[in-house]
Amino acid sequence: MWYGQGALERLTIDNSFLEDQLYLISVAAQKQSSAASMPTPPQITEIGVFHIQDGVNLEDVAFRSPNLAAQAFAQLTKTLKAQQGYIRQFWGPEVEHPHLFVWAIEWESLAHHTTFIASEEGTAFTAGLGQVFDLEAAAPVIPVFTRVANPEGATAAFRSGVTEVAFYTMPARPDDATRAEIDAAFGTTIRDVQAIGKASGAAIGWVFDGVPKAIVSGADSICLYGVFGYASIDVHLKWRETPEAKKAAATDEGMERRNLTFEPATVVPGLDPDTGYFHVKFREGT
Repeated sequence: MWYGQGALERLTIDNSFLEDQLYLISVAAQKQSSAASMPTPPQITEIGVFHIQDGVNLEDVAFRSPNLAAQAFAQLTKTLKAQQGYIRQFWGPEVEHPHLFVWAIEWESLAHHTTFIASEEGTAFTAGLGQVFDLEAAAPVIPVFTRVANPEGATAAFRSGVTEVAFYTMPARPDDATRAEIDAAFGTTIRDVQAIGKASGAAIGWVFDGVPKAIVSGADSICLYGVFGYASIDVHLKWRETPEAKKAAATDEGMERRNLTFEPATVVPGLDPDTGYFHVKFREGT
């Protein structure tokens, strides 16, 4: 052989080192494969409806704004953006009730939100809300947590010229089979409202948590949630006059005969007691 004993020893050592490295690579690959196979926690949207303090103007949300409340709100949005699991946020006043302010925050999971609220930053964030909003208002502040099957549709609705935000109650919380049936029924509505109603985004989902718990548990609690984006309120109202929209209402009547009734969740500040929705011209946090 052209190599001597020393070379053979070095070759044996090098081969052992290589085997060790291949083993470690294999273990790492297995861990990555296991992580990839684990279910991803569902994305959630936190929605709060707040009473703006008298004299507060949030039209100019900027750190250099002469408006101190706007500066305080800008700091709150900055704090959110720094959190792990934060995706994006949208805010704006209700069109029908400008003193009511709607804030929608998208999170990767409920656990990310919970971790933030339990942190020192979360405590400071909660305290900072009082610089902008009237937390002692007669009607409650409603922070609820929702999940939709198509988060992209919800995001597109928030980014539209105007967004219809709807909340409804049911006589009892539906089980999984009933929710699946309702989701299927409303799937047609979502397709029609975009194809015929010219909605630029739409999503329907379920409210699964809130503060206080009483608003989302038991009979007649906030249950169903929907967001639909349009170029204008006029476009939305024209859709409601179409045969397809009236067909969707007929579907609701069919569900009512099976005791799957929906009623406007009037515990949500500003919600129309007849229609179950309000409009918001959202602004996206940057």
